[in-house]
Amino acid sequence: MKILAADIVTQVLAQSGAGIAQPTFTTDLNFNNLGGNTPNPGSANPPPPPPPSPLPSSYASGPGVVKLTTDSQNFAVGSQFYVTIDVDSGGQKLSSYSLKIQYDPSLLQVQDSDPNTPGLQINFLDTVFTQQTNTVNQSSGSIVIAAQSTIPTALSGTIAKISFIGTKTGTDQIQVSTTESSLVNDSSANILTTANGLAITVGQNIGIPGQIIQTPLSPVGNINNLPKSGLPFEGIIYILIGCSLIYLGVIANKLRKKKKKH
Repeated sequence: MKILAADIVTQVLAQSGAGIAQPTFTTDLNFNNLGGNTPNPGSANPPPPPPPSPLPSSYASGPGVVKLTTDSQNFAVGSQFYVTIDVDSGGQKLSSYSLKIQYDPSLLQVQDSDPNTPGLQINFLDTVFTQQTNTVNQSSGSIVIAAQSTIPTALSGTIAKISFIGTKTGTDQIQVSTTESSLVNDSSANILTTANGLAITVGQNIGIPGQIIQTPLSPVGNINNLPKSGLPFEGIIYILIGCSLIYLGVIANKLRKKKKKH
């Protein structure tokens, strides 16, 4: 009887031990890869992606703008016109700037702003920054203007003006080379983000410098089509009066001769 009871207890403990030795858990962990960093493909909460790398300072985003403006974009061959260069740092302080302007030298020529200095220069108008470079390469059609300031300063306004002359008919794009230009702030970052271009058309009509003058056509039968003598109106009146007096004098002389015959 004791042996039968001991056997029953032994079987019950064995069954209970088997149940404890194999517990059941619900988990996202992969116990087969505890030493690695690879998450379970079936996990409901994958790790977040790493943050993006910061932009290098040479390509830092900023509000820097370079703007080219002119009074008109149509000019006559041989006429002179001006292109103004404006810089806006958007409130950021600049320590220096360098701009390269490109144009077609077969259509346009830069007029020297300082004949007393060797080479060609444009008119530098910046009163805050100190000019470092002011050169014109007429053969390649490029202008480089650069300046710096020992005290970083925000800049917004006109820095220079270019005088052009149209040499032949055609269309040209005057533009800023953004890859070779920079607006450098006090953190040594280039904040130049925007620069425009100007489409310039040079026509055949010669007129007022900087403009193409279109001559209006008068309709057929208009009094403006009559030939002009070039004499003032009063002069014509005096001529008619003189002719009338001469005619009357001739008539009077003929009548006088007839009376003498009779």
